[in-house]
Amino acid sequence: MSKKINWIILSDPLNKPPHHGGPLILHYISKKLLEFGDRVCMNHPFYEGCEKMTKDFFKTLNPQEWVLITTENDFRLQDFKFKTVRLILFTGKNMENYGSDELIFQYGKSFTVGTKYENSPSIRPIVTNLSFWKDLECQRSETPLILLKKGVISKEDKIIEGQLIDEVINMNDTREAVDFELLKLFNTHKTFITYDNNTFHSVQAALCGAISIVIPDGKLNEKEWRRSTKRKYGIAYGNNEEQINFALNTVDDLKEIIETELFRSHEEVSFLRKTVLLNF
Repeated sequence: MSKKINWIILSDPLNKPPHHGGPLILHYISKKLLEFGDRVCMNHPFYEGCEKMTKDFFKTLNPQEWVLITTENDFRLQDFKFKTVRLILFTGKNMENYGSDELIFQYGKSFTVGTKYENSPSIRPIVTNLSFWKDLECQRSETPLILLKKGVISKEDKIIEGQLIDEVINMNDTREAVDFELLKLFNTHKTFITYDNNTFHSVQAALCGAISIVIPDGKLNEKEWRRSTKRKYGIAYGNNEEQINFALNTVDDLKEIIETELFRSHEEVSFLRKTVLLNF
């Protein structure tokens, strides 16, 4: 039987329960670790069995008995000297401060290209329902859906006119309610345009039959962007005819990739866990 591990996972969801992005991935990891029989504590627990971190929790804590999972810019518990797994889920602004003994993982290479962590081990667990995100063959509006999210937009850029949906993404409601609203939007509009080059909503829109377009932020060229993860099929990298044709012609490839990654998600967390046991 595999050795059990005590985990602390830091995640601050923008809303509760976690709907998307990094918090969704971190909570999925917590759920899978619980299924392995491990003990998991979080500052914002969501799944049953996950413990809530309190001030009393730290009073009798032996840091060497716990593994901390934290993200690219989170240094709140560094003074405790935990065995640390740092998971890069977004742009790391303080990479020079990562400890030499930290175990670095990344969620694809979107945020590490050109850094010394570019070839760090990668896990890409995926949390979605492929049978839910589909083309319902509805009549579609010509008004594009626009998502800003974490996009980089200079003052000189003119945001494309359309229906902004950031408020929908950040709605303080259940995940199911948010997803149903997005499903309706992605099925009743012809085009989805986002300035966030790494949002999973691009994938959802493409699966729903919308023309899914990312406005490049200049950080990566197209080759680097598409190599950062296999989930870039079915999506146009730029609002032009060539890219749109590529997106429309590769949607079926995207579906196959998502199916494969859903099957592998459990193994992705298992790989992280095995690596921790080998290194710590």
